[in-house]
Amino acid sequence: MWRLALVLVLLPAPVSAQRAPDAPGPASSGTEGPLVEVSPIRCWWRASTGAVTIGETFEVRLTCAVLENDSVQVVPDETRLTVAGVQLPPFEIVGGDRPADTRAGERRFFQYRYTLRLVNPDEIGQDVSLPRLPISYKVQSRVSANATLAGRDFTYLMPGLSLRVLSLVPEDATDIRDGTDVGLERVEALLLRARLADIGAIALLAAGALLAVLALVTIVNRARPAGAHSRPRVAESRMLGAVAAELSRIARDAGAGWTPEHVSAGHAALRVVGALALRRGVSEQPLAPRAAPTDGRIAVRAVLPWRPGSAITSATTAADLAQGLAALPPDAPLEQRTGLEALRDAVAAFTAARYASTDSAPDPEALAGALEAGRTEAARLARVARRPWARRAEAPIPWREGTAQP
Repeated sequence: MWRLALVLVLLPAPVSAQRAPDAPGPASSGTEGPLVEVSPIRCWWRASTGAVTIGETFEVRLTCAVLENDSVQVVPDETRLTVAGVQLPPFEIVGGDRPADTRAGERRFFQYRYTLRLVNPDEIGQDVSLPRLPISYKVQSRVSANATLAGRDFTYLMPGLSLRVLSLVPEDATDIRDGTDVGLERVEALLLRARLADIGAIALLAAGALLAVLALVTIVNRARPAGAHSRPRVAESRMLGAVAAELSRIARDAGAGWTPEHVSAGHAALRVVGALALRRGVSEQPLAPRAAPTDGRIAVRAVLPWRPGSAITSATTAADLAQGLAALPPDAPLEQRTGLEALRDAVAAFTAARYASTDSAPDPEALAGALEAGRTEAARLARVARRPWARRAEAPIPWREGTAQP
């Protein structure tokens, strides 16, 4: 009891130090409102149209903003605002609902949407107003962490809203009417759309920054003098893929008969496979996009279609393969030794067919077998290139560029 008495003694002091709301608003119904820093409650009407016809349904929204913070909470009596409990003569209520509440700072906004119609023909050509709706509320003050003190009842009197019957704007209208889609749910939808727009703008900004960096790199590369940077070597796996595709094309085209062009192309492709098997470098030349290679070279296209590729070739001979085979240590893997032997015989067969002194036709079965051996070895080397541990397992072949060949 002594705690309640102390609260009642101390309560008038902060209340009397507060001032009445100075914002313009409707007058109360003869009952003095609570003295707080800001208006405890503010409400307004909004109609979907400024003029109606007899029997036409239209929407009217009642929106209220009540104060809610850590020390004060305004609790309105909403029982008389529901669709079933409110009366708005001379208009007839045919429906309505209550959207979800929303918050902004220390204000909680709640809204009621009513669907009305007017059926009295005597109101034609007149301005008809919604009735002045009284809204009861209380102000609860927090006196401790778990205790609140409820004040007496106050009344907020809503002003009327005039609507013209069979007219565009009522005579006492002083503002511009907005459209019908102005509910709180519309506000939430617009906020979601704004957030999505912000995400899209950030993504576009990141894409623009990336394009700017790529453009800057291109400008710097073009500004370098000739020879300032070397062209990167083509990966071995890509070379083997291009050679395997070339061997498959030759085998397909030579099915109807071997021609000197087929023999020359097959010989060039097998020599590249032999160089890669011996782990020797191949000759590379830049190749413009969609350009055809010359001098019997094999095209290795870039990953990006608009980037230049490379044209590769090798001068490896059957004697080079034989020397590499002889230099293999005794414990070399069987697959490596067998592959070098098959490549040696294949390159020798194509060399004999290409540089034969007679005009006799080459042996198609021997060339087809040599071509198939080259394709098998190219596939094996591609598997080894994709697996570094398999490459380390193979025996190194001693060779140095410029070494005399037997």
